Amino acid sequence: MSSIDAVRTTARRRPASGNPARFDDVSAGPPRAQSKAGPAVNGIRALQGPQRCRWVLGGPPGRACGFVRRLRSGASIANNPVSLTTPSTRAGFPYACSVVAPVFACPTGRPADVLRSWGLIRRRPVGSTVNDKQHPGRENGMQSTRFLHKGTLWMGALAIAAGMALSGCGQSEDGAESAEGEQVWRFALEETKGGVQWQYAEKFKEEIEAAHDNVEVKIYPYGTLGSSQDITQQIQNNTMQFAFASAGHVGSTIPEAQVFTLHFLFSQDDAVNEEIFASNPVVYEELGAAYNEKGLELLSIVPEGWMVWSANKAITKPEDFEGVKIRVKPSDLLLATYEDGYGANPKPMAYSEIYGGLQRGQIDAQTQPMFAIRDMSFYEVQDYLIEARNAQFVSTVITSPGFLESLPEDMQASVKETVKELDPFIWDVQKTLNREAAEEIKSKSDIEFIELTPEQVEAFRENVEPVFDQYVEMAGPRGEKILKAIQDAVAEGNAE
Repeated sequence: MSSIDAVRTTARRRPASGNPARFDDVSAGPPRAQSKAGPAVNGIRALQGPQRCRWVLGGPPGRACGFVRRLRSGASIANNPVSLTTPSTRAGFPYACSVVAPVFACPTGRPADVLRSWGLIRRRPVGSTVNDKQHPGRENGMQSTRFLHKGTLWMGALAIAAGMALSGCGQSEDGAESAEGEQVWRFALEETKGGVQWQYAEKFKEEIEAAHDNVEVKIYPYGTLGSSQDITQQIQNNTMQFAFASAGHVGSTIPEAQVFTLHFLFSQDDAVNEEIFASNPVVYEELGAAYNEKGLELLSIVPEGWMVWSANKAITKPEDFEGVKIRVKPSDLLLATYEDGYGANPKPMAYSEIYGGLQRGQIDAQTQPMFAIRDMSFYEVQDYLIEARNAQFVSTVITSPGFLESLPEDMQASVKETVKELDPFIWDVQKTLNREAAEEIKSKSDIEFIELTPEQVEAFRENVEPVFDQYVEMAGPRGEKILKAIQDAVAEGNAE
C-alpha cells in the first residue's frame, strides 16, 4: 500500500494594493522532484509517479470554509487527520481558510480518473476565472486555477478517497477486504450521533463484530460522507457497504418509496404499523424489486417516529398553513401535499440548513420526529410544536447487491438475521427517544405543544386524499400494489 501524503492548500489575502485576491498553494513536506504534474480536474491535480491530489478551495465563507469543516470530520474518521485554520476575515475578502487535506494513491488509475468514474467530478479548464455572477459578493475578481464548490459533494468524495487509501485500495470492487482477509464495512447515516439511526448502526456493529472476528463496522454520522444522495450513490458504486436512505430523498429515483411520505396513510395504532414496517410481504417484495432496479438492496424498513410540525404560529386546521414557508425534502408528493393539500409554501432545503433557515426567516416551519427536533435544537427558533400523527419518518437500510452476493454464505446470513433481529429493537428505541426528547424540550423551553383532536385530524386527512392518486400515477402498478397492501393491513389491524 502506498503511503498517504498531505498537501497544504492555504487561502491567503494579498495586501490591499489593488491586486486580485487569490489562493496560493503551499505543499507540506519536502518537494518531489520526480513527480510530474498531470491534468488539473476541478479541484484535483493528479501527479504521476508518487500520486497526490491537491485541493484548492474558493468561494464565500459558507461554501469554502464550511466545506473545510465538514471535510475535516469526514477525513478524520478515516484516521487521516485534517487540520483547519480560519484566519480573521477582513473587509473585502471573506474567503480566508486553509486546510491540510488527505490525498490517496490507488494502483487502479490516477485519483482524478477514479473520482470521475464515480461521477463525482467534472472538468474545469486550468486557469479559468471564477464567474463573479455565480458567486455574488466576490470583490476584485478572484481567480483560481482549480476551484471547488458544492462542498458537501466534494467532502464525501475526499473522505471516501481517504478511506480507500487506508484500506490499501487493494480491496475487491464489491467488498471491503484487504490482503490479510480483514474487512471494514462502512455504514453511513443520515442523522447525527445519538439518534435512531446511530443506535441502529451501533447495535448492528455489535452483532456483526461479535459474529465475525475479521469484520470491523465503521459508522459515519450525517455530514461526514456527503449528502444523502452522495451516500446512496456510493452504495451503488460499491464504495460504501451499508447506509440509511430515507423515503423522502430516495423517492426521487425510486418513486415507489414515496408511499411513506403520504400523510394519514398509517394507523393511529402503533402496533399495527410496527407489523407493517417489519414484515409485510407485499411491501418488502415490491419495494425490494424497485430498489434492485436502481442497484440497491433493501434490507429493512425503519420507522423513526411520528413527524411533528414545528412552526412560528399555531396550526390546527389546513387553512392555518396558508402561505407558511415550510421546509420539505425534494419530493414531488411532499410538495403536492403541502402546496395543494394545505395551501402552504413548501421549500426544499438540506437538513443541515434548517436551523439557519428558521433563524433567518427563510422558512417558517419544518417537520421532523421529536428526537431530531431536540437534537438539532429546532425548538429554540420556533414557537409551536404540533402533533398531528400525520406521517411516520421512514428510512430504509440498504446495501449493494454486488457486495452482499460477494460475501460467504455465513456472512450473508448474519447480515440478514441481524437486520431482522433489529426490527423490534429499533421500534422500542425510537419510541423511547421521542418520548424523552419531548420531555427534554418541555423542560428546556416554553415552546407550546399542540395535539390535534380526531376532528381536526380528519380535516387535514380529507385535504390530502387527492395526493394518493398522484402517488399511483407516479409509482405505477407496483406502487399501487404497495399502497393497497398498506391500506389493507391498516384496515385489518384497526378492525381487530
